[in-house]
Amino acid sequence: MSSATTRPSTSSAIELPSNQHFSIGPDGQVFVDLTFISEPLGMPADKGYGWPKFEFDDKIGQDQRYTIVRKLGWGMHSSTWLVHDSVCIILQVNDKKYVAVKALTGYMTDLSNRKVTWEANALKKLSASPISPHCVQLLDQFIVPGSGSAGEHLCFVMPLYGGDVMSMFKANEKKPFPLPLVKRILLHILRGIA
Repeated sequence: MSSATTRPSTSSAIELPSNQHFSIGPDGQVFVDLTFISEPLGMPADKGYGWPKFEFDDKIGQDQRYTIVRKLGWGMHSSTWLVHDSVCIILQVNDKKYVAVKALTGYMTDLSNRKVTWEANALKKLSASPISPHCVQLLDQFIVPGSGSAGEHLCFVMPLYGGDVMSMFKANEKKPFPLPLVKRILLHILRGIA
């Protein structure tokens, strides 16, 4: 495992707010994309928190292999990020290679380092031969040093997958799924744990 992160250098003396991303189109028009932080950043790892504070275009991982594109989501103990991988050829769109990086909170990273949690070991076992198409695959893992009291962050690199059951449930207006869909979901779960 390696520990590395870099931020792109800016030649401007004025630092931009972290929720703004500026880009310039081919016609010279300036575009501003805004993001709004959803997880409680700034809460310390020693209190059970410590989410990573990644920015657009941050480079993370060994040899700064992964570039942060955007946040895919977050949960109680981690956040997941869409990243451009400068080496891997898992999902290629317009000559760019994308994977997902799950970054554990500083608290969960500390628990993992002390062998209290089993997620890292479980992912390694699921990714060992023979590889099942019904289980998540761990492509890489590394540690990113945290900023402030957030602690360091264990990161898992995985292929980029599609949606999730909760999103389907919300799209279905929180109504029960049709029986054929329920059977299909259960079939894939059972194949994964078989």
